[in-house]
Amino acid sequence: MININFAQTLFSSAGSVFVVLSVLFFLIFRKFRFAILTLLLANTLIWTAIVFPKSIIFLLEKLSIPETVLSINNYYLGVALGLALFVLWFILAYLVRIPLKKKNEKQESSQTHESSEEESNKDTAKLTDESTSAEDNNEPLKKE
Repeated sequence: MININFAQTLFSSAGSVFVVLSVLFFLIFRKFRFAILTLLLANTLIWTAIVFPKSIIFLLEKLSIPETVLSINNYYLGVALGLALFVLWFILAYLVRIPLKKKNEKQESSQTHESSEEESNKDTAKLTDESTSAEDNNEPLKKE
């Protein structure tokens, strides 16, 4: 049987790793959105350790993790779990961000293309208006 303290220490130390890494990403790399989402995941891990330690124990027993692995120092195992989960989280966030960037770039390029078309249409309409008014007054076209 796994100890409740083991489950709490495991998840709270993993959450602590997430907190430290989210602060580093905010301060060093200036990745504000990623840091905030990482901090939310850290809070979820810590909250799980506080509220659901018995559920964590049942989950670890269902996964049939050997007792020898669970007898290792809880804190270091939690740090390793936190680092592994963070690497997975970073890869997932990066893979989700790539298609979104491409989609945003396509939208921006289509918007700039549409705006350039609108400007050319305005210029054409302006020239047409000037030529129509020049024909009505029998005056030569104004050059800009």
